[in-house]
Amino acid sequence: MLSMRSTTKIVKSDEGMTIVEIVVASTILFIALTALVPLLFTTTKMAQQTKAKTVALNAMNSYVEQARAISYDDLGVDGTSIPGDLASESVLSLEGFSVVIRPTVEWVDDENMLGTQDYKRLIVDASVSSSSMATMTYTMTTFVWGAPYEQEAAALPEVAFTANSPAADAVVSGASVIVGGRAETDLTAGFISSMVLKVDASYLPNSLKPPGFASWPPMTTPYEQSFYWDTTAQYLVVDSETGDPILDAEGQQQYLAFSPDGIRVLKVEAWDNLSGHSYVTRRVLVDNYAPLTPAAPTGVCDTSTDAAVTWPTAMDGTEGAALYNLIVYKQPSSPADDSAWSQASVVQVSTTSSSMTVMPFSRYYAVVQAQSPLAHKSGWSAASAKFVSRPELGGTTQQKVTRSGSQYYITTTVVLDVTNPNFAVSGSVLYDVWRSTDLATLGTGSAYMSNVVFDSGTWTDTIADSTSYSKNSTTPTYYYKVKASFTPYGGTSTESWTNTGSVAGLTVSSATTVSGTVTQTW
Repeated sequence: MLSMRSTTKIVKSDEGMTIVEIVVASTILFIALTALVPLLFTTTKMAQQTKAKTVALNAMNSYVEQARAISYDDLGVDGTSIPGDLASESVLSLEGFSVVIRPTVEWVDDENMLGTQDYKRLIVDASVSSSSMATMTYTMTTFVWGAPYEQEAAALPEVAFTANSPAADAVVSGASVIVGGRAETDLTAGFISSMVLKVDASYLPNSLKPPGFASWPPMTTPYEQSFYWDTTAQYLVVDSETGDPILDAEGQQQYLAFSPDGIRVLKVEAWDNLSGHSYVTRRVLVDNYAPLTPAAPTGVCDTSTDAAVTWPTAMDGTEGAALYNLIVYKQPSSPADDSAWSQASVVQVSTTSSSMTVMPFSRYYAVVQAQSPLAHKSGWSAASAKFVSRPELGGTTQQKVTRSGSQYYITTTVVLDVTNPNFAVSGSVLYDVWRSTDLATLGTGSAYMSNVVFDSGTWTDTIADSTSYSKNSTTPTYYYKVKASFTPYGGTSTESWTNTGSVAGLTVSSATTVSGTVTQTW
C-alpha cells in the first residue's frame, strides 16, 4: 500500500500533455477534418443536383400534359414558324429552384406517310437553377398527332388490329405485350409491300439485344403479323453530334423509355405496291412503375365540421396518377406525439382533392400516396401542416321587456357556449370577445372582453339597453365574435381560431320575457 507521502508525490508529478503533444494532436485533427470537407461538399452537391433533376422532370411532365390538352391546330410557340398558344418561355418557382421552360414545336415529315407535315414534335427544355447551384438543363421530347389520316379511296389498303392486340384504352405492362396487325389490298395484282407497328412515333421494340423492331416487307396480301412489345424497353441518351452518352449529375449513363408510363398511341400502318397507304390507331395506357411521390397536401377547415384536403398532381410517366390514397390523422385530447394520432379518415380518390367531415375545434394533419392503375404505389408524402376546425359558437338568450308609460326598455342576457378544444394544449385556452350591432365592423378595435376563460364552455353577458323603444319598434341585433388563442401540444407558437354568432332583435309589443338562441353565422 502507498503511503500518503508517496501518493502526494505521484500526483505532483502528473504534469499532463506538453505543448508539443498538443500541437501534434491539433495538426492531425486539422488534416483529418480537411480531408472530410471536400467529401461533405461533394455529397451535398450531388444531393442537390439529384433533387434539381427530379424537379425538372416533374415540371416537364406537367408541361407536356398541359400542352397535350391544347388543340392540335393551336399547338405551337408564339412568334415562331409554327405559331400557337405556347409561350416561348415559362418561369416557375418549385421547391426552392427556379425552373425556366422553353418549348419548341417542329413539323415531322415521316417517310412512311404521305405529305410533308405529318405530325408535330414537341421539345421541352427545362433549365433548373438555385442560389447555390449552377444551371442544369434537361430535355424531353414527345409527338402529337392531328386528326387521323383519311382514306381517299376504297383501293387503299385495309388495315386493322388483330384480335389478340390490347383493346382500346386497355392497361398494359411488362416485356411481352402482344400487338398484331392485318393488312390487305383489293388492287388487281396488288400486294402489301410494307407493314409496321408503332407506339407514338417509334417502332414497337421488343426485348432482343439489340432490340428488334416491328417492321416487315411481306410482298403478299393479305398479311398478318403479331409482335411482342416490350413496354419496359429503354434507349441510351446520347449526344446528337458526337454519339457519346450524356451522363447525369452523378456521372451515370441516362436511359429513357421507348414507351414511358402513360397514354400511348399504338398504330398499324401498311403500304401497297402502288404506294397506297393506310393506318389505324388505338390508345392504351402503359403502367410499369409507381407514380412519383406527391408533394405534401394542404388542409383547410372553413367551418366547424367541414374540411378540404388538396395536393398537386403526382406524375405517373406522362400522365397524372390515376388514384390517390389519403389518410387524415386526428390529434387526441391527451398529449401524444404525431405518430400516436388516430386515423380520422382513409379514402381513395381519383382527383387531387377530398372533402371530409370533421369534429368541431379539432386538429388534424394529412398524408397522401399516388397509385397507378395496376396498383403500383408511390411513397407517402410529407405530412401537411396541421389544420384546425373552427369552434362552434352557440348559447341561449333571454330578452326582458319592461314598460314605463308608453316606452319600453330591454335587458338582454346572453349565455355564450363555445366548443372547448378536442386536442391537447399547452396551458390555458384564452378567449377574446367582441360585441357589436354592426356585423361589418365586428372584431375591429379592442375586444369587448379579453383573456376570458370559459367555465365549462360558457360565458354570460348582460346588455342593459338604455334606449327607450315605442310599441311595434324593433330592437337591434347583437353580433358576437369569439377568438380562441391556444398553443397546441407539440407546437411552439400560439394559434388562433375565430367564430361569430348573432342574437336577433325583436319587435316590441308588450312587457314580456322572450327566450331564444345564439345563431352561428361563421
